[in-house]
Amino acid sequence: FRESGRLRVAKGHLVPTHARMHPLPVELVGGVHVSSERLARAREREKDYASRMRELYRYELVTRNCVTAIFETLNESFGNSVQLAQEELGGHISGRRSLAFIPFVSASRVDDDYRVVARETIWSYRQARLREMRKTENPIWIALRESNPLSAKSYRRRSADSFFLFFTDETVLLRPLFGAFNLVAGLGESLVGLVTAPVDRGRILTRGLRGTFVSLPELAFWNIRKGSNDWIPPEHRDLSPVVVASPPSRDARDETCCS
Repeated sequence: FRESGRLRVAKGHLVPTHARMHPLPVELVGGVHVSSERLARAREREKDYASRMRELYRYELVTRNCVTAIFETLNESFGNSVQLAQEELGGHISGRRSLAFIPFVSASRVDDDYRVVARETIWSYRQARLREMRKTENPIWIALRESNPLSAKSYRRRSADSFFLFFTDETVLLRPLFGAFNLVAGLGESLVGLVTAPVDRGRILTRGLRGTFVSLPELAFWNIRKGSNDWIPPEHRDLSPVVVASPPSRDARDETCCS
C-alpha cells in the first residue's frame, strides 16, 4: 500500500464467490398433518400451563403486590420461621396479614421491627435521568419538557402502559389539576377499549381502567403513578450466580452463641 500509494476499495457487499461457499440447497417441508384429538390435547395442555403460570405469578393489588413479594422472599430465606427471622433481623413482617402491603406502611414497619444498619436509595430510570439533566440543562426547561410523557426524554412508553398526559411525582400543588387531565385521559382510553374489546380481548380497556384508577389519588394530592422502565443501575447489575445459604441448624446456633 505504501509502495503503490493506492488503496483497493470494494464497492457493495462483500460476499463469498468460491464454489464451496455457495449455500447448500434446502428442501422445504410441507405442512404436517396433526389429528384433531392431538391438537385438542395440546390446546388443553397450553391452557393448563397458562393457568398454572397465572396462579404462580399473578399480581393482586392488596394481597400479592411488589411489597408482599419482598417480604415473602425474605421470610422464605429463613424457612418461614418467625423465631429465626426475629433472631436474625430483629423482627418478622408478613406483607399479607397486615397493612404492610402499602409501601409507606411497610417502610415504617421495617424501621420499627428490623435492625436497620444502613439505607440506600436506588433511583428509578426517570429520576436518575432527571438528576443527570439538572447538572447541565436549564431547570425550567427540564420541568416543562419532562412534565408530560409526550415530550419527556426520561420516559419511553411501553405497550402495556396506560395513556396519561402529565407526570405528577415532581409536583404537589398542581397534582390535582394534572390528575384531572389524567383521569379524563384514562376514561377516554377506557371508552375506546370498550369499542375494541371484541378485537383485542380487552387489552386497551384494561389499560384505560388501570390509568383511571391510578389517576384518582392524584385528585387528593397523592401520587402512585411512576411510569415504567425496565432498567437496573449499572452498579446493581450483578450477573454472578446467586448462592442461597441454608439457615443454620438449632444445634449450630446454640454452639455458636454459647462458645
